[in-house]
Amino acid sequence: MPDIVKLRDTADYLLNEGKPEMAYEIYDTITSDIWLSIGIAVSGISEFSRNYLGNNFRNSIEFTNLYSEKVVSSTFISWFSLDFEQVFIEMLFSLYGKLQCYNKNETLRNDKGYSTIIAEYLVMSTMISNNQGPNWVKKITKICMPIVQESKLSRLRNNYTDHKIEAQIIDSIPNVLSTEWGFISNLLKEYLIVSSNTTGRLYNFIAKNSSYRTHKKSNQRAGSDKQQQQSNTNYKKYEKYEKYEKYERYESSYSESSGFDLSSLTEFEKEKYFGEILNLKGKVTKSQIRHKYLELISLYHPDKVNGLGEEIKSLANKKTQELNAAYQWMKIKYEI
Repeated sequence: MPDIVKLRDTADYLLNEGKPEMAYEIYDTITSDIWLSIGIAVSGISEFSRNYLGNNFRNSIEFTNLYSEKVVSSTFISWFSLDFEQVFIEMLFSLYGKLQCYNKNETLRNDKGYSTIIAEYLVMSTMISNNQGPNWVKKITKICMPIVQESKLSRLRNNYTDHKIEAQIIDSIPNVLSTEWGFISNLLKEYLIVSSNTTGRLYNFIAKNSSYRTHKKSNQRAGSDKQQQQSNTNYKKYEKYEKYEKYERYESSYSESSGFDLSSLTEFEKEKYFGEILNLKGKVTKSQIRHKYLELISLYHPDKVNGLGEEIKSLANKKTQELNAAYQWMKIKYEI
């Protein structure tokens, strides 16, 4: 199976570079592979239950409830070399990436259609509300069931009508808004607007009852303050930002790396220019500058796209040079 962590990094990079069509193909590959692994695990345990427990319905249900999570978890490790929580993370962020792609590309919206897109939103909001709980697979398969034929994902079957999906999204909005993922309600509102679905109850409810928040940080974990602290710990441990510190030795002077003539700029203009490259806003500390650099270099460094197409590697190399140039200037400026 493909390295879905590496694939998502590439998709995130392409989306940030304004290539939603290319990013979508990768996000969709990731979610399809995860759905397929779930479908095979679920169908496998169901077949075992039928063969060995016969018509004893109660025993079959108890057996499925007891072992389904363990079987799915084992499948994740076997297929992706990732545990239950790590696959949760890749699924959640890939769904988030797909929703962004729909909003940016009309062809994608039209190809997938309203039913599919709102079902994916409900899956995502259900995962957020569940906060990485062990039963997240059980909850999302109630919404969509992966249909597997000849060890391939044939399709995702929506178990709910559009009307029920809309109702469940409305019910989930208060829970989602209480987390750091509250901004996805804004994402849904944007989709409903660009797809001309602004006359139904779903849009009316969101427009009247949701307090929209701007998404200020991409790829952050969701949760309340306590949950967020734990999620951030998991995220840093999972992404291993510290391994990107070694890339600092590849830095050269900013004038050589940036390819941009800075000689005519004032110090203020240079700071604004490099600050925009590092996505820095307002007053920031030395540690914040360093953290932002490590966060971005983890996404764009060419090592993350090694083995992919030359166009992607070229873009990654260019972005890495810009980040290194910006960080080198900041290090000198603020004595980091």
